[in-house]
Amino acid sequence: MGPISSLTRPAPLDVGNLLTDAGQQFKNLNPNEPGQWPLLPKLAAWLATALGTLGLAWVLVVSAGSDDLQAERARAPG
Repeated sequence: MGPISSLTRPAPLDVGNLLTDAGQQFKNLNPNEPGQWPLLPKLAAWLATALGTLGLAWVLVVSAGSDDLQAERARAPG
């Protein structure tokens, strides 16, 4: 085995280039054909849908629980 100094170093990570490439995936998307979108926009759409669904479910559960709590407070003596 050769000296450690002869090992190659990985190329530095170019974050700006990665962000530019990621942003390019969101350009010229056809909303009628989401199956043809690149992976990143698909994942973003799935995540937004999941978070929206969870948020709506949370609001509905909390509002139902709040109504139950108010009813119990009204029934409680004193």
